[in-house]
Amino acid sequence: MQKTKTFKKIILDDLKKQGQHSIVKKIRSITYDTYAGGNVVHVGAIDLTKSEREFLEKLLQEYQYGSFDGMTDMYSYDNRDSGKERQAKYVQLRVEYSPKKYASAKEYLKNQWDVTDDKTAQEKASCWYGTMVDRVLNGHYGPYENAEI
Repeated sequence: MQKTKTFKKIILDDLKKQGQHSIVKKIRSITYDTYAGGNVVHVGAIDLTKSEREFLEKLLQEYQYGSFDGMTDMYSYDNRDSGKERQAKYVQLRVEYSPKKYASAKEYLKNQWDVTDDKTAQEKASCWYGTMVDRVLNGHYGPYENAEI
């Protein structure tokens, strides 16, 4: 009897085959859970750059065999791939950042935007300081969209 490969092994092998060793080093966990309506794969990573996160998100989409449409309250099985070894109903990525990365993002905001707290963040971008820090870390939002810190 052949043992089915785990999602962890499949995903890590796929990343290695594609030469993404830097992402492999930043993966902290890959877990698989089942529930009454299906199954879910949780992938946890730390300190991904914007380009690494985008690459990983695109790769993980291949392992999800559909998507949920909140407007119709239906799950569409629109990504079934018989060539894939395994797929799950949901595949979720959670990226966390180290204190060092947070410090780099705060330094970037201070040097580039003169933003150091909620007051200056509200004045410059009409949002909270923590929101600006998160946007820099995730590579979102206009002027600091491509800041690779």
